Amino acid sequence: MGERDLSKIEDFTEAVAPLWNDTYRTIGYLHEDGMYCVRCGGKRRMKISRVHWPTGLVDAGPSFDTGAALFTLGCVQCGLDHVALVHQGPLGPELAIFSKERGGLTTPNTPANVAYYLDQAHRAEQVGALSAAAGMYRSALEMLLYEQGYETGMLNTKIGAFLADENAPIWRDRIDTDYLNALKLIGNGSMHPNDGDLLITLRAVFEEVLQVVYERPEAERARKAKLQVATEAFKKTPTSAVEDAAT
Repeated sequence: MGERDLSKIEDFTEAVAPLWNDTYRTIGYLHEDGMYCVRCGGKRRMKISRVHWPTGLVDAGPSFDTGAALFTLGCVQCGLDHVALVHQGPLGPELAIFSKERGGLTTPNTPANVAYYLDQAHRAEQVGALSAAAGMYRSALEMLLYEQGYETGMLNTKIGAFLADENAPIWRDRIDTDYLNALKLIGNGSMHPNDGDLLITLRAVFEEVLQVVYERPEAERARKAKLQVATEAFKKTPTSAVEDAAT
């Protein structure tokens, strides 16, 4: 899969250029790059199709200097269609992407109240409301820490208590120190909502923390359950049958 992200207006503009060719105008085409799919929970390749575009936009080509255009981005893995709207914003063309399903960085075992804020963050980010997205990511992080027992104070206080806790949850020691240092930066406010690096940092932290806190323990429990079932079945097997199987 390519490095470009189709949820970014610059990459999207380049990606849809072939749709002004008669070959792809009505059927769309599969692009080598991709974007985040809310159902799959990760970056996937997309089939891009044109839905609506003004006459002037066709003449201008994929520069989006005039009018607005509508596209669908179909995930090749799960088939979910995302609707993409390109329109003129205050500083030029802007891209807004919508989906009929909730998502964001939510993983299968993320608690509902944490998942809610992650979904809100994703929705805000997809329509260019970056400051709002940063606020929702912060709220999701605060809710995650609250669920882990750090109930006092605002986000900075919760992060400080978590990092200083001598009896912190075992998963804290399973997180790389780079992510813990990022938590400090997020908590002390040294990174501001309008700073693009903040969103990158927040996403990276959540991708790691959600896996360590919720997904890996669940996978370990599932494996252990299988082992226990197999062990119990082995214990119930008659001794003669076990000896016969060994010979």
